[in-house]
Amino acid sequence: MESKLIFRDVVPLMRGANLLVRAVGDQTDERSCTVCLDATKIQKGEIYLAYKGVHHDGHAGIPQAIKRGAAMVIVEDPQALAACHGLPGVVVKSGREAWSWLSAKTWGDPQNDLTILGVTGTNGKTSTVWMIKELLRAMGVPCVAIGTLGAYVGGEHRPTTHTTPDPPELFALLHEAKQRRIVVVAMEVSSHAVEQKKLGPIRLAAAGFTSFSRDHLDFHATMEAYLAAKVRVFSEYLAPQGVAYINTLVAAQIPAQTLPQTTSYYGFEDEFQALSVAAERRLSISLSEESILGCTVSLQWQDKQRAGRVPYFGHPAVANFVLALALSEYVSGNSIPSSLWQKVRPVPGRLEIVARKRAEAPNVFVDYAHTPDALAKTLGLLRPLTKGKLWVVFGCGGDRDRGKRPEMGDVAARLADHVVITSDNPRSEDPRSIVEQIKRGISGTTSVTEQLDREVAIHHAIAHAERDDTVLIAGKGHEAFQTIGTESKAFHDPTVAAAYL
Repeated sequence: MESKLIFRDVVPLMRGANLLVRAVGDQTDERSCTVCLDATKIQKGEIYLAYKGVHHDGHAGIPQAIKRGAAMVIVEDPQALAACHGLPGVVVKSGREAWSWLSAKTWGDPQNDLTILGVTGTNGKTSTVWMIKELLRAMGVPCVAIGTLGAYVGGEHRPTTHTTPDPPELFALLHEAKQRRIVVVAMEVSSHAVEQKKLGPIRLAAAGFTSFSRDHLDFHATMEAYLAAKVRVFSEYLAPQGVAYINTLVAAQIPAQTLPQTTSYYGFEDEFQALSVAAERRLSISLSEESILGCTVSLQWQDKQRAGRVPYFGHPAVANFVLALALSEYVSGNSIPSSLWQKVRPVPGRLEIVARKRAEAPNVFVDYAHTPDALAKTLGLLRPLTKGKLWVVFGCGGDRDRGKRPEMGDVAARLADHVVITSDNPRSEDPRSIVEQIKRGISGTTSVTEQLDREVAIHHAIAHAERDDTVLIAGKGHEAFQTIGTESKAFHDPTVAAAYL
């Protein structure tokens, strides 16, 4: 498409976004333009945007960008304007946030014509966004879903680069939604996206907070900083009349004054005992008739009681479903009949059961659980449903939070009967070193096997498990690749397990 961004609009746009520090040179050019962050790829007439990132400072590329024909430079460092040699230049408070606003304008500000739902939380974001898409599909309401599983647009699946895509990709998806006349968008909002200001001018019609526990401390450094990033979804990106839904277990960790007055709380009956919440703000959940095929969910919300069967089991999955139901009903303006609840398809890689073709084979589940809290909850769900022994196959990602590795080992050893430690996505780290760090948290007499080859590890667990046993393959879930060093090879846990079964 032709860019909707005009040179003369850049300074007014940055001023309106409260990002402008100063501007120099002639800013009145009427040409349309695009923004580029890579000085080695910039084309003549484009805008070069430089900001100081975690691993790279884009300001170093200014001379090359100018040599290649950049028509304007946007920077965070005022001193960098000296290298622009009279070229139009703009200094902004945040290059990352400027990138978001410029990307939105490039794609014609599609966010203004859409109803956007946001879901944040350590665990549960992906499941909730998927369930929103599925519930609205059952109601005949088209919805674009964006998150860890990729993007779903009009029934088509698109891979995406991040949980919350970078601004050009994100606003291109919103533009496509608008072009297809799809009004509702459900998206995961990661803490990284908040810190990196990816959302820019997006204002959420409604948002939910699923859970909070340790993760990403390699990025946020402290749990306090991590939680603060999550809370900013509601303080900075929720529309003035937008509504918030907070899980009761999260609410206890957040000062009430930091949340909007339109906040409602959802959780299980006993969880409300420690929470002082008005009855009209409570969405209370109870479940019964639970098995690996699903359960019956009962809800009490604003003096109304409802019940229905859902194809999920366990408190976390049911809580995610209830949040998805609340957000879907808010955006559609209609109550979703309980007869449609069971039409929601399973979430790929989230407690996904792998079909067994041999009667003597164990039950095998694949789950994305890659944090201590998520692994503990998933093993806790499977324990009462397991007649025999409980197995877990897992590793930890390389170049990520190292502090959680022994915690993962501790959880696995305490809650499973047999632990098989293997590689996740080791990336640039030595897989054996990662395994050794996991083992530091293991004590007691739990059976522990080390096998760096993930495929062999999965085969080992299935081969040695008995008919009444359960095998959990954790950490990668839906992921279709494994990254070792700088190379990614095709690897999909459900496919590997199914082939062996």
